[in-house]
Amino acid sequence: MLFRVDSRRSGLPSCVGVGLRVQIVAAEASADAYGARIVSALRELEPGAEITGIGGERLRATGLARFAPARSLAIVGFTRVIVRLPHVLRLYWRMRRELQERRPDVLLCIDLPEFNTLLARRARKLGIPTLFFISPQFWAWRSGRIAKLAPTISKMIVTFPFEAPHYVRAGIPVAYHGHPLLEGLAPAFPTRAEAAAHFGLDADRPVLILAPGSRRAEWRHHARPLLAAAARIQAARPQVQFALPLAPHVRESEVEAASRAAGVHIVCTRDHTHDLLRLGELGLLCSGTITLEAALAGLPMLIFYRVNWLNAALARRVIEIDRVGLPNIVLGGENPTFPELLQERATAETLAAEALRLLDSQHDLEQLRVATAEVRARLHGGETARRVAEEALALAGRRAPPAGLPLDRALR
Repeated sequence: MLFRVDSRRSGLPSCVGVGLRVQIVAAEASADAYGARIVSALRELEPGAEITGIGGERLRATGLARFAPARSLAIVGFTRVIVRLPHVLRLYWRMRRELQERRPDVLLCIDLPEFNTLLARRARKLGIPTLFFISPQFWAWRSGRIAKLAPTISKMIVTFPFEAPHYVRAGIPVAYHGHPLLEGLAPAFPTRAEAAAHFGLDADRPVLILAPGSRRAEWRHHARPLLAAAARIQAARPQVQFALPLAPHVRESEVEAASRAAGVHIVCTRDHTHDLLRLGELGLLCSGTITLEAALAGLPMLIFYRVNWLNAALARRVIEIDRVGLPNIVLGGENPTFPELLQERATAETLAAEALRLLDSQHDLEQLRVATAEVRARLHGGETARRVAEEALALAGRRAPPAGLPLDRALR
């Protein structure tokens, strides 16, 4: 028989005769991947756990009983939020009802801060503890949001060590267990030649990695200038090969049709992304998680991003930092280390020109490779998914919380 502390009542030990119940929200592709590893760890620790909520295909493969697929909440841009607001509200009320009726032992929120903060507020009123994994980017925009989290969440698990001191000052329980991308980074192929053969690439020719973004809206904004840039690079450097790691919401047939129209051959893949990034000479990458994955793979990169004019105007009013690329934010410094081409600068002409400049300078490429090693060193990690699973069990009163990693390096 299991015993735990009943977090909804007096804090006294109570007898539990049913399995652990967890409700989860993971909307983005990266959140779905992280969530799947956490749920797998939960099932190892609590084999009878009942996991319900919102997630993608990876979470579904773990046995998640979905209320809605992840793409229902994968929305980018202020205007898209307005357009999809009725749908988002319906999902929110559905999740509220599930909290009320199922009364999970813990609510696990992965990213998606606006939606999840509202849900956490409701969970708090019901006496359901909330574990929040992946901090809202309060250091980038709307920094006042951190104060609003204090009365809603039970604990924050940050993925960047520099975030933790902000939560300590706000009086919010916080821990750092390393960045989840550091888990499972061992190459699948022992040699470059074997990796290249797997992807259908020539190991003796340079490979450029293209990443238009994981969301449908990002594909619409980025595909044309990115592929046109690739065509310009190919014209200047015929020996260059192009490869593109496919995001879950982007169809390979779309990429093939668009690349044919641009006159560029692109190798697409959905598997072994880390090995593909390790093959690259340079990446032309949409700002997002892929830039951090690239840094951890040692890939030099230039970072770009475009949105429509209205979203750009709104973003300029609220963004509080001078860079958008996660590796640049991790590294800090007076200027971004990895080149960033944003909005009107993210054209085919400028993307191609900057890529060719870097390809012509082995010194600059080597400096960027050194910078990727520093990013990896700063995001020291361990068994992140298991630690997050243990944190969820601790909030459910089933075990003591795990010790977090030291945060002395976070203070800068």
